[in-house]
Amino acid sequence: MACINRSACFVTSAVTLALGLGMNISVGAQTPAEVQAPVFAPSLSRRLPNQWEFTPPRRGTPGNTEGGATRSPQQCVQGKKMLTALVPASGGGETISAYPTFFWYQPETSAKSVEFVLRDSRGQEVYSTQYAIAGKKGIMSLELPAFATMSPLAVDQEYYWQLALICDPFDRSADYLVEGWLQRVEANPLLATHTKMANHQDRVAIYANERLWYETLSELVALRRQRPNDVALADAWAKLLNSAGLDMISEEPLFQGAARTNN
Repeated sequence: MACINRSACFVTSAVTLALGLGMNISVGAQTPAEVQAPVFAPSLSRRLPNQWEFTPPRRGTPGNTEGGATRSPQQCVQGKKMLTALVPASGGGETISAYPTFFWYQPETSAKSVEFVLRDSRGQEVYSTQYAIAGKKGIMSLELPAFATMSPLAVDQEYYWQLALICDPFDRSADYLVEGWLQRVEANPLLATHTKMANHQDRVAIYANERLWYETLSELVALRRQRPNDVALADAWAKLLNSAGLDMISEEPLFQGAARTNN
C-alpha cells in the first residue's frame, strides 16, 4: 500500500487493524451453539413404531373376522369397508388402564344397534352393553365405565372384547362380529412422571415407546379430535393405523364416542 506521508500510513494501518480485530472478536465471541445448525425434534409420526408385535393369547387370535354365515353383505352394510376392530395384526395389545377405551370402525349401515361384550380369560362376562346407532360410518369408541359394581381390570390378566353390529335383532346369527384382546400390565414406575410432564404429542410417543397400544391410540384420537386439520397429526394417525394394518380406514371420520345404554 502506498502512503503519501508517514502519518497517513499510520492512520490507515490503525483503522485496518481495528476493523480486523473487531471482526475477529465478533467471530470469536460466537458459541458453538450459535454456529451449529439448529437441531429439530423428529416428527411424531417418526417416533411411532413401524409395527406392533404382541404375542397372541393362548385361546387364539381374535381380530377382524366377520360372523353370521347366513347373511349377505347387502343386508345391513353399505360400501366395501366392513366393521373393523382397531387392533394390531395380533388381534390386540397391552394397556395400563383399569378402565380402557375400545375403538372400532363402523361402516355405513342400516343396523339400529350394536352390542359390546367384554370377557375374562375363562370366558366369563365382565361387562356388556347395547346402544342405538345412527348408521353413519366412522371410527367409534367406548370407554369401559368405572361403576361401583365394575371391578377394575386385573393386572397380568387377559381379556377379550367383541363388538356386534346387530343387523336383525330377531336373528342374531346375522350379526357382523369383530373381536379384540387386551392384557393389563404393570406400568413402568417412571411412566406416570414422564407422561405428567410431557405435552400431548410427547405423551403419544411415550406410550408408543412402551408399546401400550390402547393408551397410544386413545391419546392420538383425542388429539385428532381436537385438531382435525393438523397435518402433522394426520401423518401420525396414518402411520399408527398403517403400523397395525389398518391404513384402509385412516381417512374415515372420528366421532366423539358412543352414547351407551348400560346393562
